[in-house]
Amino acid sequence: MKFLTKIIIIIFIFLPSSLLSADKADMILIEKSLRSLKLLKDGNILKTYPIDLGFDPIGHKYYEGDGKTPEGLYYISKIIVNSDFYISFKISYPNKWDKINAKEINKNPGGYIMIHGYPKNSKKFLWPDLKKYFPLSENQLSEEEMIDRFYFSQVIESIRCYEENVITSVKDANVGSVLGWGFPSFKGGTLQFANDYGLINFRNRSQELADKYGERFSPPKLLNQMSEKGETF
Repeated sequence: MKFLTKIIIIIFIFLPSSLLSADKADMILIEKSLRSLKLLKDGNILKTYPIDLGFDPIGHKYYEGDGKTPEGLYYISKIIVNSDFYISFKISYPNKWDKINAKEINKNPGGYIMIHGYPKNSKKFLWPDLKKYFPLSENQLSEEEMIDRFYFSQVIESIRCYEENVITSVKDANVGSVLGWGFPSFKGGTLQFANDYGLINFRNRSQELADKYGERFSPPKLLNQMSEKGETF
Protein backbone atom coordinates (compact mmCIF):
# COMPACT_ATOMS: atom_id res chain seq x y z
CA MET A 1 0.00 0.00 0.00
CA LYS A 2 1.53 3.29 -1.08
CA PHE A 3 1.86 6.12 1.38
CA LEU A 4 -0.40 9.03 0.56
CA THR A 5 1.98 11.91 -0.04
CA LYS A 6 -0.28 14.87 -0.69
CA ILE A 7 -2.85 15.20 2.05
CA ILE A 8 -3.77 18.87 2.10
CA ILE A 9 -4.67 20.19 5.53
CA ILE A 10 -6.14 23.65 5.18
CA ILE A 11 -6.45 26.57 7.53
CA PHE A 12 -8.54 29.54 6.40
CA ILE A 13 -7.60 32.75 8.18
CA PHE A 14 -9.70 35.81 7.46
CA LEU A 15 -8.22 39.27 7.80
CA PRO A 16 -10.02 42.09 9.60
CA SER A 17 -11.42 44.87 7.46
CA SER A 18 -9.00 47.37 8.99
CA LEU A 19 -6.16 45.61 7.19
CA LEU A 20 -7.81 45.55 3.79
CA SER A 21 -7.42 47.77 0.77
CA ALA A 22 -8.05 47.27 -2.93
CA ASP A 23 -4.62 45.69 -3.48
CA LYS A 24 -4.30 43.63 -0.26
CA ALA A 25 -5.21 40.06 0.64
CA ASP A 26 -8.51 39.21 2.35
CA MET A 27 -7.64 35.60 3.23
CA ILE A 28 -4.65 33.51 4.24
CA LEU A 29 -4.66 29.87 3.17
CA ILE A 30 -2.20 27.59 4.98
CA GLU A 31 -1.64 24.10 3.59
CA LYS A 32 0.19 22.30 6.38
CA SER A 33 1.20 19.20 4.44
CA LEU A 34 2.63 21.33 1.63
CA ARG A 35 4.29 23.75 4.08
CA SER A 36 2.85 26.71 2.18
CA LEU A 37 1.08 29.96 3.03
CA LYS A 38 -0.94 31.68 0.31
CA LEU A 39 -2.28 35.21 0.34
CA LEU A 40 -5.60 35.48 -1.52
CA LYS A 41 -7.81 38.30 -2.71
CA ASP A 42 -11.34 37.44 -3.91
CA GLY A 43 -10.22 33.83 -4.26
CA ASN A 44 -7.18 34.65 -6.40
CA ILE A 45 -3.68 33.83 -5.18
CA LEU A 46 -1.52 36.93 -4.78
CA LYS A 47 1.60 35.29 -3.40
CA THR A 48 2.83 31.98 -1.97
CA TYR A 49 5.38 31.59 0.82
CA PRO A 50 7.14 28.49 2.22
CA ILE A 51 6.54 28.00 5.94
CA ASP A 52 7.73 25.97 8.92
CA LEU A 53 5.54 24.45 11.64
CA GLY A 54 5.85 23.22 15.22
CA PHE A 55 7.95 20.27 16.43
CA ASP A 56 5.05 17.78 16.04
CA PRO A 57 2.93 19.27 13.25
CA ILE A 58 0.82 16.33 12.06
CA GLY A 59 -2.78 16.59 13.23
CA HIS A 60 -4.92 19.30 14.81
CA LYS A 61 -3.85 21.17 17.95
CA TYR A 62 -5.69 20.01 21.08
CA TYR A 63 -3.77 21.39 24.03
CA GLU A 64 -0.99 23.70 25.10
CA GLY A 65 2.50 22.38 24.43
CA ASP A 66 1.58 19.60 21.98
CA GLY A 67 3.69 21.21 19.26
CA LYS A 68 0.89 21.14 16.70
CA THR A 69 -0.61 23.79 14.41
CA PRO A 70 -4.40 24.35 14.53
CA GLU A 71 -6.51 23.25 11.57
CA GLY A 72 -9.75 24.94 10.62
CA LEU A 73 -11.27 28.38 10.21
CA TYR A 74 -9.74 31.29 12.12
CA TYR A 75 -9.14 35.02 11.75
CA ILE A 76 -6.36 37.46 12.61
CA SER A 77 -7.22 38.72 16.09
CA LYS A 78 -4.20 40.91 16.79
CA ILE A 79 -1.15 42.42 15.13
CA ILE A 80 1.88 42.31 17.42
CA VAL A 81 4.00 45.45 17.18
CA ASN A 82 7.65 45.64 18.29
CA SER A 83 7.91 41.87 17.98
CA ASP A 84 11.19 39.95 18.10
CA PHE A 85 10.02 38.25 14.91
CA TYR A 86 9.66 39.61 11.40
CA ILE A 87 5.89 40.25 11.25
CA SER A 88 3.69 38.73 13.98
CA PHE A 89 -0.03 38.05 13.58
CA LYS A 90 -2.03 36.34 16.34
CA ILE A 91 -4.84 34.06 15.14
CA SER A 92 -8.16 33.45 16.91
CA TYR A 93 -7.22 30.06 18.40
CA PRO A 94 -8.75 28.67 20.56
CA ASN A 95 -12.28 28.94 19.24
CA LYS A 96 -15.23 27.48 21.16
CA TRP A 97 -14.74 24.03 19.62
CA ASP A 98 -11.05 24.00 20.50
CA LYS A 99 -11.98 24.82 24.11
CA ILE A 100 -14.56 22.03 24.20
CA ASN A 101 -12.08 19.52 22.78
CA ALA A 102 -9.43 20.46 25.32
CA LYS A 103 -11.90 20.33 28.20
CA GLU A 104 -12.94 16.80 27.25
CA ILE A 105 -9.37 15.60 27.84
CA ASN A 106 -8.82 17.86 30.89
CA LYS A 107 -6.23 19.98 29.13
CA ASN A 108 -5.59 23.68 28.63
CA PRO A 109 -6.11 24.45 24.91
CA GLY A 110 -3.35 27.06 25.03
CA GLY A 111 -3.36 30.18 22.95
CA TYR A 112 -1.18 32.86 21.48
CA ILE A 113 -0.79 31.00 18.19
CA MET A 114 1.12 33.22 15.81
CA ILE A 115 1.93 33.61 12.16
CA HIS A 116 5.38 35.13 12.22
CA GLY A 117 8.71 35.29 10.47
CA TYR A 118 12.00 33.95 11.79
CA PRO A 119 13.61 35.63 14.80
CA LYS A 120 16.20 38.21 13.88
CA ASN A 121 19.58 36.72 12.95
CA SER A 122 18.27 33.16 13.40
CA LYS A 123 19.40 30.11 11.47
CA LYS A 124 16.89 28.88 8.88
CA PHE A 125 16.33 25.17 8.34
CA LEU A 126 13.80 22.66 6.95
CA TRP A 127 11.78 20.26 9.09
CA PRO A 128 14.14 17.26 9.40
CA ASP A 129 11.36 14.64 9.10
CA LEU A 130 9.86 16.15 5.94
CA LYS A 131 11.05 13.35 3.64
CA LYS A 132 10.09 10.68 6.16
CA TYR A 133 6.43 11.67 6.40
CA PHE A 134 5.97 13.17 2.92
CA PRO A 135 8.24 11.33 0.50
CA LEU A 136 8.14 12.54 -3.08
CA SER A 137 5.63 10.71 -5.24
CA GLU A 138 6.31 9.64 -8.80
CA ASN A 139 2.78 10.73 -9.72
CA GLN A 140 2.48 14.34 -8.62
CA LEU A 141 -1.00 15.87 -8.58
CA SER A 142 -1.53 19.18 -10.32
CA GLU A 143 -2.81 22.12 -8.31
CA GLU A 144 -6.05 22.02 -10.31
CA GLU A 145 -6.55 18.35 -9.43
CA MET A 146 -6.05 19.02 -5.71
CA ILE A 147 -8.45 21.98 -5.76
CA ASP A 148 -11.11 19.92 -7.56
CA ARG A 149 -10.80 17.13 -5.01
CA PHE A 150 -11.15 19.66 -2.20
CA TYR A 151 -14.28 21.28 -3.67
CA PHE A 152 -15.98 18.26 -5.20
CA SER A 153 -15.81 16.08 -2.09
CA GLN A 154 -17.75 18.74 -0.15
CA VAL A 155 -20.27 19.48 -2.89
CA ILE A 156 -21.02 15.82 -3.59
CA GLU A 157 -21.63 15.16 0.10
CA SER A 158 -23.99 18.17 0.22
CA ILE A 159 -25.92 16.82 -2.77
CA ARG A 160 -26.26 13.45 -1.04
CA CYS A 161 -27.57 15.16 2.09
CA TYR A 162 -30.07 17.13 -0.01
CA GLU A 163 -31.09 13.96 -1.82
CA GLU A 164 -31.75 12.18 1.50
CA ASN A 165 -33.60 15.16 3.06
CA VAL A 166 -30.90 15.71 5.65
CA ILE A 167 -30.90 19.22 4.18
CA THR A 168 -34.32 20.41 3.03
CA SER A 169 -33.51 23.61 1.13
CA VAL A 170 -30.83 24.85 -1.24
CA LYS A 171 -30.46 28.00 0.84
CA ASP A 172 -29.71 25.98 3.97
CA ALA A 173 -27.09 23.96 2.12
CA ASN A 174 -25.35 27.04 0.75
CA VAL A 175 -25.47 29.15 3.89
CA GLY A 176 -24.66 26.21 6.15
CA SER A 177 -21.61 25.20 4.13
CA VAL A 178 -20.20 28.73 4.22
CA LEU A 179 -20.95 29.56 7.85
CA GLY A 180 -20.84 26.04 9.24
CA TRP A 181 -17.51 24.69 8.07
CA GLY A 182 -15.98 27.48 6.00
CA PHE A 183 -16.72 26.61 2.37
CA PRO A 184 -15.35 29.65 0.47
CA SER A 185 -18.01 32.36 0.52
CA PHE A 186 -16.99 33.70 -2.89
CA LYS A 187 -18.20 30.38 -4.34
CA GLY A 188 -21.69 30.98 -2.95
CA GLY A 189 -21.97 27.67 -1.08
CA THR A 190 -21.75 24.03 -2.10
CA LEU A 191 -24.89 23.70 -4.23
CA GLN A 192 -24.33 27.08 -5.87
CA PHE A 193 -20.85 25.85 -6.79
CA ALA A 194 -22.45 22.95 -8.70
CA ASN A 195 -24.89 25.34 -10.43
CA ASP A 196 -22.08 27.67 -11.51
CA TYR A 197 -19.95 24.77 -12.70
CA GLY A 198 -22.89 23.46 -14.75
CA LEU A 199 -24.56 20.26 -13.56
CA ILE A 200 -23.65 18.27 -16.66
CA ASN A 201 -20.03 19.35 -16.44
CA PHE A 202 -20.02 18.79 -12.69
CA ARG A 203 -21.43 15.28 -13.11
CA ASN A 204 -18.84 14.41 -15.75
CA ARG A 205 -15.96 15.76 -13.68
CA SER A 206 -17.28 13.89 -10.63
CA GLN A 207 -17.20 10.66 -12.58
CA GLU A 208 -13.62 11.37 -13.70
CA LEU A 209 -12.59 11.85 -10.07
CA ALA A 210 -14.50 8.73 -9.01
CA ASP A 211 -12.67 6.67 -11.62
CA LYS A 212 -9.35 7.91 -10.24
CA TYR A 213 -9.96 8.21 -6.51
CA GLY A 214 -12.94 6.09 -5.56
CA GLU A 215 -16.64 5.96 -4.85
CA ARG A 216 -16.83 9.06 -2.63
CA PHE A 217 -16.62 11.17 -5.81
CA SER A 218 -19.34 9.20 -7.63
CA PRO A 219 -22.21 11.39 -8.89
CA PRO A 220 -25.29 10.95 -6.67
CA LYS A 221 -28.51 9.76 -8.30
CA LEU A 222 -30.11 13.18 -7.81
CA LEU A 223 -27.27 14.87 -9.67
CA ASN A 224 -27.65 12.48 -12.60
CA GLN A 225 -31.41 13.07 -12.74
CA MET A 226 -31.19 16.85 -12.54
CA SER A 227 -28.40 17.10 -15.12
CA GLU A 228 -30.37 14.96 -17.57
CA LYS A 229 -33.42 17.23 -17.15
CA GLY A 230 -31.38 20.43 -17.43
CA GLU A 231 -32.37 21.50 -13.91
CA THR A 232 -30.37 23.41 -11.30
CA PHE A 233 -30.40 23.56 -7.53
